[in-house]
Amino acid sequence: MPNDSGSPRTSSDAPSSNFASSGIEIREARAEDADALLILGRTLLSETDFFLRLPEERAGTVLEMRRIIDRYAMMHGGLMLNAWDGDAPVAEAVMSSGPLARTAHVGTLGIGVMKGYWGRGIGQALMA
Repeated sequence: MPNDSGSPRTSSDAPSSNFASSGIEIREARAEDADALLILGRTLLSETDFFLRLPEERAGTVLEMRRIIDRYAMMHGGLMLNAWDGDAPVAEAVMSSGPLARTAHVGTLGIGVMKGYWGRGIGQALMA
Protein backbone atom coordinates (compact mmCIF):
# COMPACT_ATOMS: atom_id res chain seq x y z
CA MET A 1 0.00 0.00 0.00
CA PRO A 2 1.48 3.35 -0.89
CA ASN A 3 2.16 5.97 1.73
CA ASP A 4 1.12 9.62 1.29
CA SER A 5 3.96 10.21 -1.17
CA GLY A 6 2.78 7.33 -3.40
CA SER A 7 5.77 5.09 -2.66
CA PRO A 8 5.39 1.63 -1.09
CA ARG A 9 4.89 1.44 2.67
CA THR A 10 8.02 0.69 4.70
CA SER A 11 8.79 0.52 8.39
CA SER A 12 10.08 4.12 8.19
CA ASP A 13 6.44 5.18 7.68
CA ALA A 14 5.66 3.89 11.19
CA PRO A 15 4.36 6.37 13.76
CA SER A 16 6.73 5.53 16.62
CA SER A 17 10.44 6.28 16.75
CA ASN A 18 10.88 3.33 19.12
CA PHE A 19 9.26 1.13 16.53
CA ALA A 20 11.35 2.60 13.70
CA SER A 21 14.55 1.73 15.53
CA SER A 22 13.36 -1.80 16.39
CA GLY A 23 14.50 -3.39 13.13
CA ILE A 24 10.95 -4.55 12.34
CA GLU A 25 10.06 -4.16 8.66
CA ILE A 26 6.48 -3.82 7.44
CA ARG A 27 5.74 -4.82 3.88
CA GLU A 28 3.07 -6.37 1.71
CA ALA A 29 2.88 -10.15 1.63
CA ARG A 30 4.59 -11.89 -1.29
CA ALA A 31 3.95 -15.35 -2.72
CA GLU A 32 7.39 -16.48 -1.58
CA ASP A 33 6.37 -15.67 2.03
CA ALA A 34 3.68 -18.37 2.04
CA ASP A 35 5.60 -20.93 4.13
CA ALA A 36 6.45 -18.45 6.87
CA LEU A 37 3.00 -16.82 6.84
CA LEU A 38 1.29 -20.20 7.17
CA ILE A 39 3.29 -20.80 10.37
CA LEU A 40 2.59 -17.25 11.59
CA GLY A 41 -1.15 -17.81 11.17
CA ARG A 42 -1.06 -21.03 13.16
CA THR A 43 1.00 -19.37 15.89
CA LEU A 44 -1.34 -16.39 16.17
CA LEU A 45 -4.38 -18.65 16.51
CA SER A 46 -2.68 -20.69 19.23
CA GLU A 47 -1.82 -17.61 21.32
CA THR A 48 -5.26 -16.04 21.72
CA ASP A 49 -8.95 -16.84 21.44
CA PHE A 50 -9.87 -13.36 20.17
CA PHE A 51 -9.65 -14.05 16.42
CA LEU A 52 -12.87 -14.32 14.48
CA ARG A 53 -11.43 -17.17 12.41
CA LEU A 54 -11.18 -20.70 13.68
CA PRO A 55 -8.00 -22.65 12.85
CA GLU A 56 -9.80 -24.62 10.13
CA GLU A 57 -10.87 -21.34 8.49
CA ARG A 58 -7.27 -20.28 7.82
CA ALA A 59 -5.02 -21.59 5.09
CA GLY A 60 -4.11 -25.21 5.77
CA THR A 61 -1.37 -25.62 3.18
CA VAL A 62 1.36 -23.51 1.61
CA LEU A 63 -0.54 -23.60 -1.70
CA GLU A 64 -3.69 -22.24 -0.01
CA MET A 65 -1.61 -19.51 1.64
CA ARG A 66 -0.11 -18.52 -1.73
CA ARG A 67 -3.61 -18.28 -3.19
CA ILE A 68 -4.72 -16.03 -0.32
CA ILE A 69 -1.68 -13.78 -0.78
CA ASP A 70 -2.38 -13.55 -4.51
CA ARG A 71 -6.08 -12.83 -3.89
CA TYR A 72 -5.27 -9.91 -1.57
CA ALA A 73 -2.70 -8.57 -4.05
CA MET A 74 -5.28 -8.51 -6.85
CA MET A 75 -8.32 -7.50 -4.78
CA HIS A 76 -9.60 -3.94 -5.22
CA GLY A 77 -9.49 -2.48 -1.72
CA GLY A 78 -7.57 -5.49 -0.38
CA LEU A 79 -4.30 -5.44 1.48
CA MET A 80 -2.17 -7.97 3.35
CA LEU A 81 0.71 -6.51 5.34
CA ASN A 82 3.19 -8.33 7.54
CA ALA A 83 5.71 -7.19 10.10
CA TRP A 84 9.05 -9.00 9.87
CA ASP A 85 11.79 -9.39 12.44
CA GLY A 86 14.64 -10.43 10.19
CA ASP A 87 13.37 -13.38 8.17
CA ALA A 88 10.49 -14.21 10.54
CA PRO A 89 7.00 -12.71 10.27
CA VAL A 90 5.71 -11.56 13.66
CA ALA A 91 2.44 -9.81 12.81
CA GLU A 92 -0.17 -9.42 10.11
CA ALA A 93 -2.84 -6.99 9.01
CA VAL A 94 -5.44 -7.79 6.38
CA MET A 95 -8.05 -5.46 4.96
CA SER A 96 -10.79 -5.90 2.43
CA SER A 97 -13.53 -3.62 1.22
CA GLY A 98 -17.16 -4.46 0.63
CA PRO A 99 -17.79 -6.46 -2.56
CA LEU A 100 -20.71 -4.34 -3.79
CA ALA A 101 -20.73 -0.79 -5.12
CA ARG A 102 -22.88 0.33 -2.21
CA THR A 103 -20.59 -1.28 0.36
CA ALA A 104 -17.22 -0.52 -1.24
CA HIS A 105 -16.66 2.19 1.39
CA VAL A 106 -17.04 -0.37 4.20
CA GLY A 107 -13.94 -2.31 5.15
CA THR A 108 -13.01 -5.28 7.27
CA LEU A 109 -9.71 -5.12 9.11
CA GLY A 110 -7.91 -7.82 11.04
CA ILE A 111 -4.63 -7.50 12.93
CA GLY A 112 -2.63 -10.12 14.77
CA VAL A 113 0.68 -9.71 16.60
CA MET A 114 2.63 -12.60 18.10
CA LYS A 115 2.44 -12.49 21.88
CA GLY A 116 6.19 -12.03 22.31
CA TYR A 117 5.93 -8.79 20.29
CA TRP A 118 2.96 -7.22 22.09
CA GLY A 119 3.52 -3.70 23.44
CA ARG A 120 6.13 -2.72 20.85
CA GLY A 121 3.90 -0.56 18.64
CA ILE A 122 3.68 -3.11 15.82
CA GLY A 123 -0.13 -3.14 15.75
CA GLN A 124 -0.16 0.67 15.72
CA ALA A 125 2.36 0.72 12.88
CA LEU A 126 0.25 -1.72 10.87
CA MET A 127 -2.70 0.66 11.27
CA ALA A 128 -0.70 3.72 10.13
